Amino acid sequence: MVQLSTFSPMRTLKALSTGLASIALLMSVGIADQAYAAGGTLFIDQTSPVGEFGHWIVSMPADATFRSSLKTKLLNDLTAGDYSVSITNPAGSFTKMTLVRSGTVIQEVLGNTIDFEVVDDSSYRLNIEFTYTGNVEVRSDPANVFFTMESLADGSTFTGVTPMIFADMPPVTYKVRYDIEPSCEVQKDIQRELIYGSRLIFWSDFTCGEQRIPLAGRTAERIGTDTPRTPYVAPNAHVDMPAKRIVQTSSMSEVVAGGHIRYTVSISNMTRGTLHNIDVVDRYNPEMVDIVQPLTDGGVIAGNEIVWNVPELFAGQSWTTTFTARAKDHLVAGDRIVFMAHAYSDEADFDLYPEAWSSVAGVGIAYMPQTGGKYDVLFALAALIGAALITNLTISRKQSV
Repeated sequence: MVQLSTFSPMRTLKALSTGLASIALLMSVGIADQAYAAGGTLFIDQTSPVGEFGHWIVSMPADATFRSSLKTKLLNDLTAGDYSVSITNPAGSFTKMTLVRSGTVIQEVLGNTIDFEVVDDSSYRLNIEFTYTGNVEVRSDPANVFFTMESLADGSTFTGVTPMIFADMPPVTYKVRYDIEPSCEVQKDIQRELIYGSRLIFWSDFTCGEQRIPLAGRTAERIGTDTPRTPYVAPNAHVDMPAKRIVQTSSMSEVVAGGHIRYTVSISNMTRGTLHNIDVVDRYNPEMVDIVQPLTDGGVIAGNEIVWNVPELFAGQSWTTTFTARAKDHLVAGDRIVFMAHAYSDEADFDLYPEAWSSVAGVGIAYMPQTGGKYDVLFALAALIGAALITNLTISRKQSV
């Protein structure tokens, strides 16, 4: 009788198959344990109509914290326990926080802090939305004039009698129509835009012959057309969209991560007097860009702001400066870099026209890189490979002939 050797091929294959099965079983158990042990996730997403976002802090169990100013961020491997997210909202905005778990809204907060519990390996999404409102005032001389105000964004209308203040209005364009006698001299319908976090004042001065006639329908007598009219004098308030006092522009509308952007900030004195001690402030997110030093015209960096001081600016004179910012390498396509420039001074023009002394410049992160840099090496390598393939194909064809 022939006895099989201990190292026969049959036994070797059997032992090998048994070992592979055992390894597969151990791997499946390990993967299952790993999936079971995986923690929860939290995706934070900020939404702002002006592209300005807040700085947020996540407080975790065991006194751990995570801080950032990024628009979006995914936190994973979260242990079960109590969590809190607080955010510093941009100036002039209100915050709404909505917590979603597995597609279901479980909490909404009108404020800057939200507390919740992470359970096992659940997935959470926190939507942080900023809304901007301001006040709209409608005045007239004389007062007690009926008016209609219309929002040119959605067509909604508001009515009242001057003077009247509308609080917490969305930052859109409004148009005001005063209801007075047809024979009265009055400006055409006033149309202006409300800048977020500011105050918008509508003002009109009515003249009807030599008399100041307030409301339409107040008198049944028709005013004679031969009565000389009092010349219209504009009141000391802005009644139309003022000319832009500060303008900020960028050298491009899109940039790749690691690319450079050239910004230009210019202010103009459109008053009849000299403006003194003007502070020009340009706010940005340090987690998205680096400012290339040195700055010109006496610019200094203070936290998340670049500050210049202009000692005086004569009537009709302009002041301009430029600087360069570098987009950080971690940015991805779809991110947006925003610089918000403001100017301040003690003169009344800054109080009358706050919206004219503000300017925003946004630059998006491009999907495809511009020429230059390491990506061009990849493109060149791809071109060489393509050329080599074409050459080999041509040689093969010639040899076959």
